[in-house]
Amino acid sequence: MRMSDRLSNIFNSTIGVYQGYILSLTLFGLCIDEFEEMVAKFVKEEGVEKVVIGNGVIMLLLYVDDVVLLANTYESIEKKFIAY
Repeated sequence: MRMSDRLSNIFNSTIGVYQGYILSLTLFGLCIDEFEEMVAKFVKEEGVEKVVIGNGVIMLLLYVDDVVLLANTYESIEKKFIAY
């Protein structure tokens, strides 16, 4: 995980499917709408500061089978990351 010029500690993932595996796109498509709603609900309930870019609020970016969580502070991204 990276924020500005700081990196988090390395962590291992022992669950899930391999990146690029055909099943990853299918699983992503089945789960992403619910995940997006969970992030919005978490941000609202936990009072995490919203990320404002231009005139919009952007909490996460989604592309193919990748997710990018955005936050203004290291503490906010840790809250989001640990919650999921």
